[in-house]
Amino acid sequence: MSKRPLLPPSMPAKARACLNFELWKTLQVHLENSDYYGHNYIYDPSGEEMPDNSWYALDIDALRETIKHMCERLGRPIANCKMDDQEIMELLRTLEHARSTPAPKTINIAVVGHQGIGKSSIINALLNRDLVDVSASSSACTSFATIIEYKEGATDDTDLSDLKVTFLAPNEIRDFIEEQIRRYADVYAHFKFDDDIEPSEEESNEDDSSEDHLSDTSDNQVVSEKKMKKKVSKEVQRSAGTAEDFFRVMFNADADKEKEVDLQRWLSKPDLEDGQFLDHCTGLAMAHLAQIEAEESGSVEYPNVRDVDLESVRYHAASMWPLVKNVAISTGSVLLRNGIRFMDLPGYGDLNQTRAAIVNEYRRVADFEMVVAKSDRYLSKTDEDRYLSRATRCHGASNVFLVLNKADICLETPKAQVMRTVRKGTEEPFVSIGKQFSNIIGFAHEDPDTMQDYQKYLIKEAQMADGQYEFNKIRQKLQKKGVKTFSVSAARYLEWLDPDRLDHPPYTPSETGIPLLRQALLMLPAEANYQDLSTHVFETLADIQDKVSRILVKFTDDDDITSIRRYLLNRTPELSSKLRTLSTKIPHEIVPKAWDYAERIDIINGMANHIKLYSRVHYQTFWLMLRNNGIATHGRYAGKNLNEELLQMYKNTIKRWRTMTIPKSEKLARLLEKPIQAILLDLQRRMGEVSSDLKLKQRANEALVKLIHRVELARDRLLSRLEGSIGENYMHFTTEDDIKCPIAQQMKSAYVRIENMRRGGHRRHGIYRRQRKELILTTQSMNYGQPALVDAISSQVKTRQCEKWQAIEEDFITDILARFQDYTRILEELLENETYMSDAHKQVRKGLARKLPAFNKAFEEVKSQFPDSETQRPTKKARKSKIKTEME
Repeated sequence: MSKRPLLPPSMPAKARACLNFELWKTLQVHLENSDYYGHNYIYDPSGEEMPDNSWYALDIDALRETIKHMCERLGRPIANCKMDDQEIMELLRTLEHARSTPAPKTINIAVVGHQGIGKSSIINALLNRDLVDVSASSSACTSFATIIEYKEGATDDTDLSDLKVTFLAPNEIRDFIEEQIRRYADVYAHFKFDDDIEPSEEESNEDDSSEDHLSDTSDNQVVSEKKMKKKVSKEVQRSAGTAEDFFRVMFNADADKEKEVDLQRWLSKPDLEDGQFLDHCTGLAMAHLAQIEAEESGSVEYPNVRDVDLESVRYHAASMWPLVKNVAISTGSVLLRNGIRFMDLPGYGDLNQTRAAIVNEYRRVADFEMVVAKSDRYLSKTDEDRYLSRATRCHGASNVFLVLNKADICLETPKAQVMRTVRKGTEEPFVSIGKQFSNIIGFAHEDPDTMQDYQKYLIKEAQMADGQYEFNKIRQKLQKKGVKTFSVSAARYLEWLDPDRLDHPPYTPSETGIPLLRQALLMLPAEANYQDLSTHVFETLADIQDKVSRILVKFTDDDDITSIRRYLLNRTPELSSKLRTLSTKIPHEIVPKAWDYAERIDIINGMANHIKLYSRVHYQTFWLMLRNNGIATHGRYAGKNLNEELLQMYKNTIKRWRTMTIPKSEKLARLLEKPIQAILLDLQRRMGEVSSDLKLKQRANEALVKLIHRVELARDRLLSRLEGSIGENYMHFTTEDDIKCPIAQQMKSAYVRIENMRRGGHRRHGIYRRQRKELILTTQSMNYGQPALVDAISSQVKTRQCEKWQAIEEDFITDILARFQDYTRILEELLENETYMSDAHKQVRKGLARKLPAFNKAFEEVKSQFPDSETQRPTKKARKSKIKTEME
């Protein structure tokens, strides 16, 4: 380990000030006589200030240790208790649960962007370690997601990681194989689909028949020593090459010459897409998975891998990349320890639709999305804007980060261009830089080498100022949308961590932007972490005090309290039955249909008219869309998405459905709350009529108040989740980004059937018209055993919403019943039981009474770390904790 001095902690970068020659010269002398920022220094990120937030103001380690010890000490008198007493056993279980504080809330961040843009480098810089493969160092490493998460107990400066490889499900593998066959056939298939379409059948006034991507050529063009059926783009050729690599892994062709021969025999078949090759490859994949299941229990794990060995282990883990879904790296870091979880996703632009669908699965479950783009190209790239728009629609603008990497590319700006910028600049710092250039002539007596170094300094300042100016334009544009924007240079930051660097980095650690981005990420889980720990303290630990007090002080048998307890024992099963009946019945009654009859007619007419317009589109584009589940994968119209186009016919209708359904969630919550409130009101009435001992009545009433409060909090959570599920369902049915989306899934078999109309003995003359006609019929009236598209989507919208509500209701019901059962148990525990007068119970009480003061003292110290939390918690929600007096 290096013993060299470390740099001071980083602070947010300040605006650079251009130095005049005298100040610059003085600074150079100072730097020559100082080790500060010299080549022998490495940056220590552990010295960075934590964000100004209540969560980071807590001494978490000390709090956890205090809570652990106070629970352990209080539990010692009952740890070895052999008495059959449910109350004591329940206290022991509660202490065991309470001794461990809640783990930080996991915040999933999907990191997306084009391949080679520096996504992985940014993650490495944020974590201060080389954990993730960078710059597409192999095709395999970009084929699946890499998850970087916290390893329990790991320190921030650990150099150990656990790796776990998760494999695709069998149905996902078959989809991948089917897609790779299409990608290979796009280039190397022996059969043709173009010769049977006469020009008159195209009905096209669109002159795209000569496009480079799809135009016909002779079959003698050779790429990679294979004959191609078409002239295709390099991107399509690369995709076909990746497909062959995929098959080579499946066949183990590189290690076995006989397998190589077998693979080439399959690839030379006249029609790769007849299903035989698909079945054969699927069988090979299942055999590989069976072997993994037998040898590795279904997954491959590498525990405690050192950083120096990580690259080789990653390579080994990725050797079966066609079957891998993700690789999870568990390790330590200040970000990971506080709940951040990165999902480094394959780059945009991949032709593989199955992989794109899996990537989108990760995106949709993410809490935040980090879109990475290149600093000097963002404003000129419309596809980056499209990805950013997709991210903001999925997560909301406030949950999206745009990170412009390679900010140091401004240092490559030619001197002549820089000088033009300085001369034309009317703002600072360009004015000051221009002034210093003009003043150089006054220092003709200085050493020429010194003056040359000063000119280099001025040019560098102008380059960096120009880069900052361009970034500010982007930031101002996106601030209006609410997107957080950062400019970073991951490569320059990583140089500060390299003990063997050869030169002084042009940016300070702060100026690279990485520390500032790290601080922004640390803020994401802070509020939730603080609230979870506060709840643990003020509810779980407070419950322990109540449990102990009930063990220490009991009351003689009381008819009124016993009567209330029997009442609850009788009513709770009735409540359970009623709530579950309501949860099954009500959603189906109140969730409206996605559209009515008149709206249905408008939708099917819109779809039919839109499909008819395809007569203006070149047939190759239409054929590509049928062939690829509705989405053209390449050619002039690559990305043209028929599923998305059909969606537009009912998108506004579903938006109206969402507006109508939101008030229904409030109605559902009220209906579920009604029988609960009836019992609570009855409990309040009965408690008011109790003539028991005043202290007993007070203790029972305090428990009832706590029950009411927690029921109210559960009701608020219910309503929030019910409303949120409507928005999620709306997003689900108004998104058609990939082949796993609703229309794409519903139309999959129809696309295959309609595309196959060109095969076999089908009459080919007029095929374009017949296929469009069949497609229209599929959307509105028939789909060979399946409902028409318009009816299938309508049914799915309601069914999925009902299922989501029922799952949420079940969580709510389980919580409510547990609360009532707790109160029933409390009423029982307030009264003496048959073991209370036993010697064993007396001994337990004696031990608890001895330990309780220390527990209470420590508890007060813990609570003092959360100023105002105890008084703020009941008013966290707008609704107050009280029983409704009006039954609806």
